[in-house]
Amino acid sequence: MKPRYTQAQKEKAVTYYAEHNISITQACREMGYPHRDMLCAWIQEIRPDLLSRKQGSCKKDSCLIRYTKEEKYSIVEEWMTSNIPVYRVAAKYRVSKATISKWKCLILGKDSKVPMRKNEEHWLTEKTKADLQSEIVRLQAENHMLRMERDALQKASELLKSEGNQS
Repeated sequence: MKPRYTQAQKEKAVTYYAEHNISITQACREMGYPHRDMLCAWIQEIRPDLLSRKQGSCKKDSCLIRYTKEEKYSIVEEWMTSNIPVYRVAAKYRVSKATISKWKCLILGKDSKVPMRKNEEHWLTEKTKADLQSEIVRLQAENHMLRMERDALQKASELLKSEGNQS
C-alpha cells in the first residue's frame, strides 16, 4: 500500500515546525495535516531533538524567563499594534497566550478600554506620559473649538429658519 505522505512532505512539515517556533497543533493547522500525533511521529523519526527541546517543564529544562515591566509592556504593545496573532507573539517570547492576556489586563485594565487605574503602578515612561498629556490638552482645545463652531452654526440655522418663517 502506498504511503499517504511522501518523505519530502514529512520533511517539509518538520522543517516548518522547527523554523516557525510554533506548537505542533498549530503547525498541523497551517500545513493542512490532519492530526498532531502524525506530526509528532514524523518529528520523532526525522528530528527527535525538536521534541526534547519543546517538551518538559520549565523547572526541568531551566527555561523559565522573567520579563521586566517594560518588556511586558512592549510585548503587549507588539501584539496589540500588529496583525500578528497572540499565539505567534507568545511563541516568539516563549510564554503562553494566557500570560500575554494577563499582562494586557494588568496594563490596560480588565475591560481593555480604560487606561490603568490611578492607584496602579504605571509602566509608561516619562516621555510617553508627557506626549500623551500634551495630546490630551491639544484634543481638549480642538474639542472646545468644534463645540463653539457647532453652537454658532446651530444659532445661524435657527436665525435662518426664523427669517424664513417670517417672510
